[in-house]
Amino acid sequence: MARITKRNILTVFLTSIGCIFVLTRLRLLTSECPNCSMSFSESSLTRVSKFSLQSLEKTPPNILSAFSPKRNTNLDSYVEKRSNFPRCSTLENFTKPYFRRIEGEVPCLNKSFFKLYDSKVTDVPMDFSIPGAQICDTKISILFVGPSVVDTETNKARLEIRKTWASKFYGSNWLQASSMKMVFFFGSSGLNDSSLTLLQKESAIFGDIVVGNFNDTYGNLSLKMTVIISWVAKYCPNVEAVVKVDMDTFVNVDLLSALLHELPRKTHPMYVFGKQHKAIIPPVVRTGVWTVPENLYPFAFFPKYIYGHSYVISGPAVNLLASSFPYFPIIPNEDAFVTGIMAMVLNITQFDSPFADKKAFNTVEEFKHNRIVSIILENGEREEVWDQMKTKICFES
Repeated sequence: MARITKRNILTVFLTSIGCIFVLTRLRLLTSECPNCSMSFSESSLTRVSKFSLQSLEKTPPNILSAFSPKRNTNLDSYVEKRSNFPRCSTLENFTKPYFRRIEGEVPCLNKSFFKLYDSKVTDVPMDFSIPGAQICDTKISILFVGPSVVDTETNKARLEIRKTWASKFYGSNWLQASSMKMVFFFGSSGLNDSSLTLLQKESAIFGDIVVGNFNDTYGNLSLKMTVIISWVAKYCPNVEAVVKVDMDTFVNVDLLSALLHELPRKTHPMYVFGKQHKAIIPPVVRTGVWTVPENLYPFAFFPKYIYGHSYVISGPAVNLLASSFPYFPIIPNEDAFVTGIMAMVLNITQFDSPFADKKAFNTVEEFKHNRIVSIILENGEREEVWDQMKTKICFES
């Protein structure tokens, strides 16, 4: 018979207290959030149901195996989508006004500079190695465009985007069948043969790749966005809105779609919409990666503009921009050029709305609570945020 000591009694006592505490916490959790019990049981079991893309119809296995020469783990680990929408009213945590019109002029800007030239001064390259002409064969309401590049991290980012926030655009065979679509854009100059082959195979699988024949460098981002907008005007002229999204940006598609329907589109059909740059008078940088040559833009400040990680351009504004680009010089700093300079030149209305402008813990929490339209995340974080956001069981306010 084991000897009963004070130490044994103390151990049993503390263990009992611990068990009572754990059971009490579980009871409180399930009573405060009734659906949580489901989220820890059947939800967690079914959420990670996986399937191999090699078994999908309309997708030849040889294309899929060639997509990754060594292994196909990224594609094989796609999560089967149970739900693409938060379980909440889209605008429930979004207080009015949903947006405001950006007004007021930046001082010391000579208005005569912000006018179209009488003759063409810019050549917009409109030939494409992968044209993606079929993307807008069906009616498109909102087109998401992502300027992209070919490297290990960005390749992974495209896959994560397709299976997280953009997953509602894709059908069971991974071809897009929604009235909203996603397109990734590249420049072919500088791409080696293996990179171009990768994009051709990726295009065959997902049908969301466009490769233009221009030099794809950081300094050419304004040219790249000019090509993207011109491509949309040519192949998708009836689109209602275009959403430019950087590769590190996660979009709340539901919330964005709801906000776009609240915009006064009848009175302001030509608009850009996003998060206004925090500087009331945005400075021009003359050195570093954001340098702007003085001979191209002689002023010390930009017009008010919208942050470039994500912004919306209305369909009518897209067509106006595309027809106007040849008659104005392309100026570095893509967001300032498209949403600031060209908006001023063409009298396009600017709307400010609560897009995220930085990455912070509280910002991520706000996003989960359906209060922010887009947020900047790193690879790997998309799946974590999406997993918590798509059911939105325990994030009610």
